[in-house]
Amino acid sequence: MTTSGDRARELALESAHLTLRELGLDPDSVAGASRVTVCTDSTGQDTDDRFGEYSSGSAIADDTLADEQIDALTVRLEVTFLEDATDADGTRLVSFVLPVDGEDIVVRLSRNADGSGTLTTSTPCVG
Repeated sequence: MTTSGDRARELALESAHLTLRELGLDPDSVAGASRVTVCTDSTGQDTDDRFGEYSSGSAIADDTLADEQIDALTVRLEVTFLEDATDADGTRLVSFVLPVDGEDIVVRLSRNADGSGTLTTSTPCVG
């Protein structure tokens, strides 16, 4: 039987791997980590639902991630960037919602000025 924690983790990993593949990167070469935490209700009490998150941790695409790859995600994944900003140091951050198996996963991708980047995905509470 699949628990809400298992499903949250699977969704976080699946969306991360899908995004990495569409960037032209090998998902297996990224030593990321996922975690699952308990969701709470409006009173702060734990629920049976779980929240999943994936983080690439270390840099992805060692010095090779280009703006063109990031821009292509809008077409390849059929998403719209909710956020697309570059700071004074040249770090670009984009975020978008990626539908996976009926759930909306929030994806945050950052590209540093040196071409390295990080990826984080977050699931909603999954029951």
